[in-house]
Amino acid sequence: MPAVGQFLDLLEAVSRRDWGGVADVVRRVADAERKAKHFTAAHDLLQALEVATSNVGFDHVGTVATAAIALPPRLDTLHEEDVRAVALPVLPDRLATDVRELVTEWQFESRLREAGVHPRRTVLLHGAPGCGKTHLARYIASAAGMRMYSVSFDALVSSFLGETASNLRQVFSFASANRCALFIDELDAIGKLRDDSNDLGELKRVVISLLQNIDRDSSRSLLLAATNHPHVLDVALWRRFEVIWELPPPSSSSRAALFQHYGPRDIPSKTLDLLAACTEGMSGADIEQICSNARRRAVLGSSATPSQELLLSVIDQIHRDSKPRSTDEQRNDHLVRAALGLRDGSQNQFSFQDLERLTGVPRSTLHHRSHRQEA
Repeated sequence: MPAVGQFLDLLEAVSRRDWGGVADVVRRVADAERKAKHFTAAHDLLQALEVATSNVGFDHVGTVATAAIALPPRLDTLHEEDVRAVALPVLPDRLATDVRELVTEWQFESRLREAGVHPRRTVLLHGAPGCGKTHLARYIASAAGMRMYSVSFDALVSSFLGETASNLRQVFSFASANRCALFIDELDAIGKLRDDSNDLGELKRVVISLLQNIDRDSSRSLLLAATNHPHVLDVALWRRFEVIWELPPPSSSSRAALFQHYGPRDIPSKTLDLLAACTEGMSGADIEQICSNARRRAVLGSSATPSQELLLSVIDQIHRDSKPRSTDEQRNDHLVRAALGLRDGSQNQFSFQDLERLTGVPRSTLHHRSHRQEA
């Protein structure tokens, strides 16, 4: 006979509409019955489970094909992201292949489960700010056909002792009940190393609560997490993720592809090469911002060509970058390249005096580099 604890687990899972949790409890009871040589009882339990889960639409609860289930009135720690028609971001070839493999697992989830295995369901993304972690999380949720809910840390983290852990339990309970993609950005905010002597005991308890919720979560939802600071994550937290991907800064070819994606159509290949060279060290978010600024100026009636608008926006971005990701020499080289690109084919529309004003590079340097380039 099932133990009292198993009955309580079953009732709790039913109250949350966590059909994956219900299935796990029933299978554990069926296994116990088999070990006790109660084969008929085990068979009847599994048969009843199959009927029950088929009646509740087990494979479709919480997907984008169904109506969204309203958040509980006090669960203001989550908000739904728009993941409709999100394109695969520009990624290195190997990483793009790995992402497609994960998505395929979820698209053929039922086939995997029939074979006694399940899709990988815990994913950690790490990399520098602006490298596309949130975009990739949205793509995975969209391609897997799931709604995505992201955690709002200002509502999650409470000043009251123990309330943060309670908020975490509510978040995971909602994800279990609704079969969705749960996205935890800035995971380091609640998953820091427990040996940090500067942290209060409450924060250590939050890490333990997070670990326990991940371990206890037997649902068929997808957990996506991201961090800019992987080095501060608790060691035990790393082991909870089946998939760990580092998103590197975009390579030269990736930067060119990003300009093609976000920029105007038919950018000349020579200009693409120049744009990629001038944005070395920049993130995908930086390049998206450059293209947005260029489009805005074009709409407002700028007389510059689309290629020139992009180069002007690159110069602006280099000047605005409060944390330069290159040496002064590299930064000046990028400015000079962009400046000379503005003169190229423009019938001297931009004088060296104009370029000095735009870039801050002395016109003598621009003259010298221009002559070298023409030689």
